[in-house]
Parts: sequence; C-alpha cells; structure tokens
Amino acid sequence: MRFVAPLFLCIATLSFQTIFSQTKSRAAGEFYNRGLEKQAVNNLEGALADYDKAIEFDPKFIDAYNNRANVRMAKGDKAGALADYTKAIELNPKEFMSYYNRGVGEMNFGDMDAAIADFTKSIEISPTFATGYNNRGNGFRAKGDLDAAIKDYTRAIELDMKSPFGYYNRASALKDKGQLDAALADSNKAIEISPQFADAYYNRALIYEDQKLTDKAIEDLNRCLQLNPENADGFYARGLAFQSKSESKAALADFTKAIVLNPTLSGAYLARGIIEKTNGDVSAALADYNRAIELDPNDAVVYVNRGIARQEKGDVKGAIADYTKAIELDPSSATAYANRGVSLLLTGREEEAVRDFTRSFKLDPSLKPSFEIYLRKMKDRRAQ
Repeated sequence: MRFVAPLFLCIATLSFQTIFSQTKSRAAGEFYNRGLEKQAVNNLEGALADYDKAIEFDPKFIDAYNNRANVRMAKGDKAGALADYTKAIELNPKEFMSYYNRGVGEMNFGDMDAAIADFTKSIEISPTFATGYNNRGNGFRAKGDLDAAIKDYTRAIELDMKSPFGYYNRASALKDKGQLDAALADSNKAIEISPQFADAYYNRALIYEDQKLTDKAIEDLNRCLQLNPENADGFYARGLAFQSKSESKAALADFTKAIVLNPTLSGAYLARGIIEKTNGDVSAALADYNRAIELDPNDAVVYVNRGIARQEKGDVKGAIADYTKAIELDPSSATAYANRGVSLLLTGREEEAVRDFTRSFKLDPSLKPSFEIYLRKMKDRRAQ
C-alpha cells in the first residue's frame, strides 16, 4: 500500500525577531534560526548541533525541541526524536502540533496505535485540524480499519476541500475496499485540485489496472514519471502494466530503472527475473531471484520461481528445497505442490510426487490438464 501523508513538522521559516519574542535568550534564537537554515538545505548534522545549542541556552524552547526531533527522525534516531517530541508536549500540553508531530514520528517508526492516539489528542485540542484527521486516517488504514480511515478522510475533506490529500487518501482506501468507481472519482478530484501531484496519477493508474484498463494506467504512469522521474514505484508499476500486455522489452527496461532508483524493491527483482527466465537467461534470473529473497524472505512466489530456474539448471535438490519453502510460507500454493511433484518424480520419489499432484489439483483444478500433458511428455522421454 502507498500512503501520502502531508507531514506538518513545524519546519517554519521564522524571522529572528519572531523567535526572540518566544525565547528568553537572544543566543537561543540565533542558534535556532541558524538550525532552520541548515535544515532547509538538508545539512542535518549542522542543524542538530545548532538546535542543541539553542536548547542549551533555553531549555524550555519548544520549537527547538520540535525541530530537533524532526532532524533526529530524518536521521533514524527513533528514541531521540520521540524524546524531543515528548519534551515539547511536557512544556506545553495544550499545543496540538506537538502531539501531531509525535504522531508523525510514531507513524514513521511503525507504531500505529501510538500515532493514532497522538493524532486523536491533536484533534481534540484543535477540532478543525484537517491534517490531523488525514493522518489518523492513514494510521487506521495501515491497521486495516478502512471504514475508520474513510471516515477520517471524509472529515479532512469537509474541513479543507481545497487540499488534494484527503481525496487522494480516501481514493486509496476505497480502492482497498473494491469500490473502484468511487475511488476513481476521488482520484480525479485530487488531480483536478493539484494537476502536478505525481502520486495522484500513480494512484489512479492502480485503479485503472484493477479495472483492466491497462492503456489508461500506462498513460497515468507516464504522467506520474514526467512529474517525478525518480519514482521507483512508478517505473515498477508501469513495468507490470507492460508485462501484462506482453511488452517484455519495455517491462524489462522499467524494472531495471526501478531497481536503479530503489535497490531494495524486491518485487522489481522478481518481475525482472521472470522476464529473464522467459528470455532464456536463467543465470540472470537466478541472480535476481536470490536478491529478491534477500530483501523479502517471506515471499512464496519468489521461491517457486527460483525453484523452476534451479530445476532448469539441473539443481533438482535445490528446486525441491525452494518449493518446500514456498509451501511452508503459503500452503495454498498449488503451483508449488505441482512443481515439487515434478522434481520428486525426477528423483524417483513417485509416491511423494503423487501426493503433491493430488494436493495441487485439489487446490487448483485448472492446473491438471497442463501438468498432465507435461507428465506424459516426461514419461515418453524417459521411455525412449
């Protein structure tokens, strides 16, 4: 799933005079403003040092704690970020933005229950805070509570009808519920409000894919990538669309580009490996399957595909191991049972093979005709 959460992290461009009015120390204000300037150009170490000094001069400087937390979050310092957000709340428990900021931090670190609690507190203090509803909706959606998410997105839209984010996020939740027409309407609205919103085109493309409108999906992904040529997910999604149209050359190029942009995108390695295997480059396919498994060792589909490639390379033992792992991860995988059955036959373990074929065809009867043809051919070859 893909979320776009407008994250208000209090990175304000406040003038020195404004800051000085909020702090007892002129030095604290100077270091704070300098920290803002460094943070704006992504000089995180420099910004962190300046916020440290601002807090040293004024230990009750709420904005300095909030912004130091933002920097710590960007650096992956979960404990430090949450400690700073919490300190800001202790200094002023009635400031809704401090709860919101901590909620964003908790969400980024995967603690959805804590994030929802903090977004709720921010909304209680400021009932018209549309972004609080929007991000609480993201928290509910991440937990699978789509109805609660849609309710929050709808409230965010009511409070700020000119923002595309409520429509965008509600479209995602409606898509998850299978309400594709409503999801499409919301995606259209998000794009109408913000025609340069690249992720809105990406989201609408996914809806078109669900509607089997692949050409429209590709059009939207083209637009998404024009607006954001660094979007690895966009290239991956377009590659899948091309693959569904049997345009393997274009798909292969997109999967490769996705991997270049995001070397941790496991699905792109799997998809590229499938094309490489089809093109006869089994060694390249195996390399991609291996990398996909390193990134996501719980994806049964990758093990099935690597098993097929290993078997083609003559590594029947390795193939059986992969099919067995796939079955452990997904006991409903009919293809894993069927392919393991073939491998077992090649090693003379016919009784085990029959059990696997029986299980496979029970799970998916449509596999039976093609595998029966394959088995007959294999039997004929062995009889020659």
